[in-house]
Amino acid sequence: MFNLAAVIPQITTKQKPKTNISVLYLNSAILVFIVVLGLAYLIQLNALSTKGYEIRQQQEAISGLSTEYKHLEMQVSNMQSINRIKQEAAKLNFVPTSGVTYINVSDFVLK
Repeated sequence: MFNLAAVIPQITTKQKPKTNISVLYLNSAILVFIVVLGLAYLIQLNALSTKGYEIRQQQEAISGLSTEYKHLEMQVSNMQSINRIKQEAAKLNFVPTSGVTYINVSDFVLK
């Protein structure tokens, strides 16, 4: 009589080597790493938005100062105009010069 039962070879599984770090510690370390990265991201995002706000304030200040600069330049050009200077001289009773005498500087040089 023959034995009809099939011979099934037993598969032996390799046992995992035991490590000192358990899965719980590994998962908690990954979680801590993710939390630290999240906090770093939030800090960087906050710093970036603060810098953007400061840049916008500085640009507004530059715009205001450039407008004031243009206004002051216009005032300077009006104050330096020949007509205005003549009017101010007339108000102060200045008299126009009749004859101008120039001094020759070379006469005063020590030899």
